[in-house]
Amino acid sequence: MVYRLTPERARLVADGLGVRLSGLSPAGADKGRTIFAVTDAGQPVVVKWLDRWGQWLPGAIGHSTQLLGRGYPTARIFAHGPVLGGYGLVQERLPGRPAVTGPDKAVLDEVCAAVALQSAALHNGAAPRCGDPGWMAKVVYGDTMGWWRAARERSPESAELCVRLAEWVRAVPRPELRADFVHFDLSFTSILVRRGRLGGIVDIDNLALGDRALDLVCLACQYEGLRFRDAPVPGPGDPVDRLVEEVLRISGRPGWRQAVAYNAIARLGWGGPHGRRDQLERSLWVIPRMMDRVI
Repeated sequence: MVYRLTPERARLVADGLGVRLSGLSPAGADKGRTIFAVTDAGQPVVVKWLDRWGQWLPGAIGHSTQLLGRGYPTARIFAHGPVLGGYGLVQERLPGRPAVTGPDKAVLDEVCAAVALQSAALHNGAAPRCGDPGWMAKVVYGDTMGWWRAARERSPESAELCVRLAEWVRAVPRPELRADFVHFDLSFTSILVRRGRLGGIVDIDNLALGDRALDLVCLACQYEGLRFRDAPVPGPGDPVDRLVEEVLRISGRPGWRQAVAYNAIARLGWGGPHGRRDQLERSLWVIPRMMDRVI
């Protein structure tokens, strides 16, 4: 769970980490999860603080440090540690604005190149959840998080889709275990665009190990969600086709199915039986189309 930050509390977080800040302000439409600020040296930064989920942040930060060493376009961490009963961090504020309407082909190509850098992680003794490359399989085939159960309780339509989804993902052999870095929450809003180019990939709070194909599937589902809303899909070409091709190259058909199933039950089950109806309707529309993309 992410604490709803105010500028006043963000200042306390930064002070506790030994960083002096000025010009603190909420980060736009981010719903109070992030605060923008400037250090005494004039460096634009972002302040975050997590409560009970903060135990995973040291592992995610360790992974992001490895990725930075590979040239991955994410933010540098200036300070982090336990503070105010949770875990806080002060990180570089990258240039650009979130690609809320979806990255165009040029930026998507850059994102795919960045995801390629996530291949073959080096285990660094991070927290268990951040270091278990079998996490996705445990969720999909063993319901470790209880998302299958929660998804079945959302609605009769969701329960029916779960039956089809479970049969579909088990109709092929399980994919080979991969130990890539995985963002686990890659979305249009975590992709920053500046002057038509990729400015950076942010929100690495869930960065862990597994099959990086999941990140591409998450983006494919977002593009398909634009069609659900009759919103324009950035071109040229179909970005979902581009992402499907990349996922199949990385993990084959079994990897595609596992990633689609993971993303599906996370979306259906995360909010529990009382999740937002509009999000449920979009998921019920998108998921079957993702299943039908690869026979």
